[in-house]
Amino acid sequence: MKRQAFTMIELVFVIVIIGILTAIAVPKFLAVRDSANATKEVGNLRTATNDIQAQFMLSNSTLNLPTFASYNITCFDYNLTNDGNLTVEANVTSVDSYCPLAVTDANKSGLMGSRKF
Repeated sequence: MKRQAFTMIELVFVIVIIGILTAIAVPKFLAVRDSANATKEVGNLRTATNDIQAQFMLSNSTLNLPTFASYNITCFDYNLTNDGNLTVEANVTSVDSYCPLAVTDANKSGLMGSRKF
């Protein structure tokens, strides 16, 4: 007897295996994506703080300084006083899932808190 098609059991079995593999792969993919976004955010933070420091030292003024939004930074806020004290803190209103990881990485890198130029 010659087989013409797959049986229903074979098809269900293949669908279950694909579902299990998907259930394993999707969370791993999301974790890797969040890690990459957090790394990008911390790198952008480092660049932005260096640019803000350079701009402040050139102009000796807090006017016309770049904003974090121009660097696509959503997890952090900053405040720069006229005497050159830069404070970087977490943006508590951000809804991005990678922000807690970015804040942790920035703390480890010493980018958070206050620094004087």
